[in-house]
Amino acid sequence: MAAEGKPETVDEYINSGPAEMQALARAVRGFIQEVVPDCTEKLNPWSVPEYNAHGPLCGFQIATRHITFLFVRGNFVHDPAALLEGTGKSCRHVKVKSQADLQRPEMRELLLNAVTYNRSLTAE
Repeated sequence: MAAEGKPETVDEYINSGPAEMQALARAVRGFIQEVVPDCTEKLNPWSVPEYNAHGPLCGFQIATRHITFLFVRGNFVHDPAALLEGTGKSCRHVKVKSQADLQRPEMRELLLNAVTYNRSLTAE
């Protein structure tokens, strides 16, 4: 950890969260890396895990009883199952409460749709 107590790696970020949420945070991380193996991972300036694939893609934040799975451009992503929540200008999220949530085909489809959206922006 950095001197200010901020995590410097995604592992440190996960390990600094509530013990009961660490396994779920690791599962979200693994899900992202499995579905989008060519994504890059880093901590953003707010010390939150961020993933990029053809531009800003997604990230996650550990909460007390769920993981907030963030979609940076979620307002523009095709979401046929209406999983995304939020009212921000661009960012949307899904509350992941269990590993079973990650097994839903709609979650995989949503993440792949986010990659497709990002690719459409870089193709122009």
